[in-house]
Amino acid sequence: MFKGVFYFFKGYVIIKVTGKFPERVLNVAARKNVLCWDIRPNKNSMVMKISAKDLKTMEEICEGCNCKMHHMAKIGLPFTAKRHKKRQALLWGVGGFLCILLALFSVLWDVRITGLENIPEQTVSALLEESGIKKGTLVYGIDTRQVCKEIIAKNDKIAWIGIEIKGSCALVEIVEKVQKPEIKDIENAYNIISDKNGVIDSMQVRSGVPVVNVGDAVFEGSLIVSGISDSQAVGVRYLPADADIIMRVWHEKQVTEPLYIIERIPTEKQKSRISLNLFGKQIPLYFREDIPYNTYDITHSFWGIFKKETITEIKEKKIPVTEQNAIINAKKNFEQELKPLGEIVNITYSYEKQGDSLNIHFTAELKEKAGKKQEIERIIQDGENPAN
Repeated sequence: MFKGVFYFFKGYVIIKVTGKFPERVLNVAARKNVLCWDIRPNKNSMVMKISAKDLKTMEEICEGCNCKMHHMAKIGLPFTAKRHKKRQALLWGVGGFLCILLALFSVLWDVRITGLENIPEQTVSALLEESGIKKGTLVYGIDTRQVCKEIIAKNDKIAWIGIEIKGSCALVEIVEKVQKPEIKDIENAYNIISDKNGVIDSMQVRSGVPVVNVGDAVFEGSLIVSGISDSQAVGVRYLPADADIIMRVWHEKQVTEPLYIIERIPTEKQKSRISLNLFGKQIPLYFREDIPYNTYDITHSFWGIFKKETITEIKEKKIPVTEQNAIINAKKNFEQELKPLGEIVNITYSYEKQGDSLNIHFTAELKEKAGKKQEIERIIQDGENPAN
């Protein structure tokens, strides 16, 4: 694309070389550094493109190789300007427009930041502005490597930053440093209590004394592992209880699922609107704001600083759904809600039809991680070692 634009400004000629051995023309042209491209060979002839400045040299080469050269087309700005040299107002207008367009594409109009999780986007934007990356800056004066070094030096939460200038947009990618994990305070003593209602499915105790067994039903707030150990050999000790506990937990949900789906069908009716983005502001290049459709979709496309909105009219159509498909769809949605909680063991349901919808009652059995810490409040007696 850029090569074609470059030769359009310099001007090029499409020629046809005829003769018994037109391939010799290419060999001689290569030795004389004459660039030929888009070569299309035919029987005893070939069509190619050459730069306007090489036209005279190519004529001499063809004459020396006993071939004839025919001009098929002259393309480019120099030839266009020559044809319209008497229309000076037009040439000045076109030249001015090209200069304005070049100036607009030489300026940074948008800065897009990705990869942020914990660092506020405003913080990174401020650092970029301090280093010279902001809207209105000339793209040719930006040293991306130096900017990356400065930002990493100023913010210790950034592990890596990459900046790429694409046209009039700066793409900034951030990788944050991984935070150090919390160090457990082993000096405090605590129990592990249940944080939900259910039945103990499995339990692996690393520290503390278990007070329930596998298969026991527990309620929220019930003691599962005690942090107080009492033995005849050592006596009473206060420990940080630690265990992996899996419980069987039951969840219920009532949903109403429609016995139809709405299909959105685009029609052939469309409307386009073009606007100009300058310094973060959108300037409409159209007069009517209203949209003549009740239901519609909008798609966006960008070309430099120009934004095009295509509005397509949508017709909605109800399509019937069987009861079984409605139940399957509702069950899939329920399973998606349950997956982050734990392992799904079983889901049962009952339903009742009401009009054009189903009332479905789900009951799900899950294996979930359970238990939370509860600090033990203790009074240290005279002579007691706090570490025990």
